[in-house]
Order: sequence, then C-alpha cells, then structure tokens
Amino acid sequence: MNVAIRMRKSAIELRGRVLDQAIEIESMMEIWIAEYFTKDEAKIEEIVCLFFPRMTFESKKQVFVYLLNKYVPDFKAKNPTYSKDLDTIMEFRNR
Repeated sequence: MNVAIRMRKSAIELRGRVLDQAIEIESMMEIWIAEYFTKDEAKIEEIVCLFFPRMTFESKKQVFVYLLNKYVPDFKAKNPTYSKDLDTIMEFRNR
C-alpha cells in the first residue's frame, strides 16, 4: 500500500473517531439539558426523542451554554473556553 493510500485511510479513521466523540458530546448536552428541566426519566426520554432530533448542534449548544452560564456559573469559571471548544468540535464535525 502506498503512502498516499495509508495517509487517506488514517485520515478517514481519525475523522470517524472525532465524529463518534462529537456525537457523544452532543448526546451528553441533550441529556444535561433535559435533566435540567426534569428528573423524571420518562420525561427526559420524551424531551430527548421529541425535541432534540429537530434541533441542530448549534441550537443545542446555545441552550446548553445559556443554561450553564445562568445557572452554573462556576462551570464557566472553571472551563472558560468550553463554548469556543464546542464551536471547534462543531466546525470540525461539519467539514
């Protein structure tokens, strides 16, 4: 296998791993947002299944950032770049 093919294969594998991680982060945001509004597992599942499939990553990120900044200000203090980091993940994911 020549170098170009190996590099292409490595790039595809890396992108796949990054996409998997982006999906995991998006899912974690969805659950955190739903749990903010209710602790009832059935309602959390409904929120995740009914609302989030209709929302973009950017929309979910905006809700997540708003809620964290307003109700968990310590998180932003401890993680000052988290919003920008989410933007970076989204940009890479959407390439």
